[in-house]
Amino acid sequence: MNRATTLLAGAVGATAVWAGCRRYLSSSADSIAYRRLSPVNDVERRKYPSVVVAETLADTEGEASGRLRDYLNGANTESVQLPQTAPVRIQPEPVTMTTPGQPSQAGSHVRMGVYLAPSFTPQTAPQPTSRTVRLTVETPRTVAVQPVSRLPTADRASRTDRATTTLLSAVADADLVAVGRPFVFEYPLAYLPESLTRTEVAVEVV
Repeated sequence: MNRATTLLAGAVGATAVWAGCRRYLSSSADSIAYRRLSPVNDVERRKYPSVVVAETLADTEGEASGRLRDYLNGANTESVQLPQTAPVRIQPEPVTMTTPGQPSQAGSHVRMGVYLAPSFTPQTAPQPTSRTVRLTVETPRTVAVQPVSRLPTADRASRTDRATTTLLSAVADADLVAVGRPFVFEYPLAYLPESLTRTEVAVEVV
């Protein structure tokens, strides 16, 4: 095989790998459908429908993710495997830890939720068998969204903080009112590094 043929084969192979990767990225999980609203001063706004959420409050993201994964994999009253949907909602939960005789210390938990398929209602959704997971319902809401940069890959917390600051500033400049605390939307993909994971910060607005 001559050099030109080798280069052509390499290019074709790379194209096939990238095409396969794109198909995987687009088909790894169904996303909750939303309606894109007209932007206000460049603030992206989305209207999400009412949806059932399985959520848990844990000390770490890893612990929360494991509980929700178990629920989706059959730790529910129907013992059925539930389809994975995107995004995963992540929100820090500040707490105050008090020790007798010691000053109060600030800490945090993480509240993580996965959205169930739109076909489920609070009456038809399988109930978790673990008391650490519960089902809630998010009513229709409008959220403002800001993408999180994927670089540098080793500084996700700082990247998320910067995106949150940018989002809240843009919301204020657009004369929108933020409701509650900001949260994170993650679109996890199996077998791919975190650097390829799509991440957004969001906040409900009116």
